[in-house]
Amino acid sequence: MFELPSHLGQLSGLGLLWTGLSGAYVIKGLYQVIRGSTVHRDFDGEKGLLRFTKRPVRRLFLGLGMNGAICIAVYNSYCFGIHDFGWLQGLLNRVSNPGVINTDEMSTLVGCSLLFSHTLLRWYSSVYVNVFSSSCTQDLLDWLAPHLYTVMAGLTLVSDAPPLDGKGFGWFSTSVLSWRHAAGVALFAVVSYQDYQLQYQLARLRKNKSGHVVSEDHKLPKGGVFEHVSSPQFLYEILIQASIGVTLGFGHQAWWLCTGYVAVSQLVRGLARQRWYCKKFEALPAGRKAVIPYLM
Repeated sequence: MFELPSHLGQLSGLGLLWTGLSGAYVIKGLYQVIRGSTVHRDFDGEKGLLRFTKRPVRRLFLGLGMNGAICIAVYNSYCFGIHDFGWLQGLLNRVSNPGVINTDEMSTLVGCSLLFSHTLLRWYSSVYVNVFSSSCTQDLLDWLAPHLYTVMAGLTLVSDAPPLDGKGFGWFSTSVLSWRHAAGVALFAVVSYQDYQLQYQLARLRKNKSGHVVSEDHKLPKGGVFEHVSSPQFLYEILIQASIGVTLGFGHQAWWLCTGYVAVSQLVRGLARQRWYCKKFEALPAGRKAVIPYLM
């Protein structure tokens, strides 16, 4: 566990991480408001010392391994009484507040399953659906933050959970289910389906009717939810994160700080994307220039 100043109270190392990343994106957002959006540098493929090429497939593959290992540990410990996960518990003790429990075993099981499913869906879309521009680059913050999320999200989820000591509640029992689990899973399922349809719609902008990639140019998406929101994929990411939070409970401090980071980062990215749309596409529908779509 990190030795934190006394005025920070119970904020864990993970809490500090997500708070710090949120603050970094707030600063970036203020900079964009004052100096103007820099997203054109990403789309134009600007090169430089602190510019990085987007490679989400590799990052998500790492996330599959990390979140998959955590899921296996959680299921084996809580359901089958296996306690051979001292390495993971030791790591958790270093980045969280040992002994602090703000959720239960079933909520952790459901949350881990949703997080792994989300990572798997993201990886599948990146490999088989999305068409990425080979020229796009990103700055240090936009490259580093998603990598940290990929590695640390699973640890954040189980940081406030009961210890992985093999003393869980045993195999499945309906008595430990609550309305939060049903609400979280339902929200996750609906938003994930909408997000997958959205990714498919975006990919079609760069494909012909036969399904072959014919362009990597950035085009203005139209139809469906795009008639009201410029970048709904950012909104969906926030809702998916919140759906997992609902299953864990509103007392899971570390996860909701992580959700706060996701919300702030997606809002800042959406703001920059909207400004770029307004400059590049004169045919942008008037409804998409409203206040809420501007942020999304």
